Amino acid sequence: MEKRELPYNQYGSAYYDVVRQFVSTVMQYCDKHELQQWRVWVAQYVPGFDQHDAADTIATLIWQVSFLHSADHYTMEHLMEAERYIFAKPRLPEPAKSNVRKEMTDAQVVKLMCDADDRYRSNVFSRTFVAGHKHWLWDNSMANIRYRFLNTELKTAAAEFQQALKQTEQRLEAENLNLTPLSNVLQSICW
Repeated sequence: MEKRELPYNQYGSAYYDVVRQFVSTVMQYCDKHELQQWRVWVAQYVPGFDQHDAADTIATLIWQVSFLHSADHYTMEHLMEAERYIFAKPRLPEPAKSNVRKEMTDAQVVKLMCDADDRYRSNVFSRTFVAGHKHWLWDNSMANIRYRFLNTELKTAAAEFQQALKQTEQRLEAENLNLTPLSNVLQSICW
């Protein structure tokens, strides 16, 4: 039997080289001291971040908080039909202390069982961070990157990055591996 990589892994790895190339280009224009200070600061939260190749660690961070995390949310929300099913796991009291009765509606059970904080997080988080803001002023998707570079070479690099992302998306679509469209890949999720 032929062993093939999972579609999720193929989807994710398709974007890594594109991100890595862009990061490498942008890093050439960064102040080296400032970049190292930032890497040391990030290493407080991501151990080893400042101990490995800067382009690799930065590209990996961007790739994970954008492409992979967006795919996690999008596939859960859309491919698993979250409109029909609830995937949230709120903290619930033990059944004997729940006061849930057979005749209660789902909404009544959720209101009774979940505290206001859980309901708020579920309502805000699932729709805001999964779908993203679609109005062009707030669109945080990789399909709508608007870097404000002043340097001509960086403007060119940004345009090439966007083009490479679109080409990767088209290739993934042709191979039936595009798990998450760029319009649903947020530049940062929960970061």
